Amino acid sequence: MMHVSKKIYLMNILLFLLGLFFIIIYFLIANTAIISEVILIIGWVFIWESTYNFFFKGIEKKLKISRRKQIINSKIIFEKI
Repeated sequence: MMHVSKKIYLMNILLFLLGLFFIIIYFLIANTAIISEVILIIGWVFIWESTYNFFFKGIEKKLKISRRKQIINSKIIFEKI
């Protein structure tokens, strides 16, 4: 089974490539006004989503992992009250 972070990484690459695909389609059919603008917006949404996931959510997950590692590796002392 593939590790979760690898799946997320591959999903981000797929979203980015889909965004590039839609932007290339936009430049190829730029003569039709409404359809080409919708395709451009879709392309930018895919690119923004992959960039957001890669930079912001990736950092958030790394912080959670490091905090959990600190908790796991911490020394616990029980004192009688």
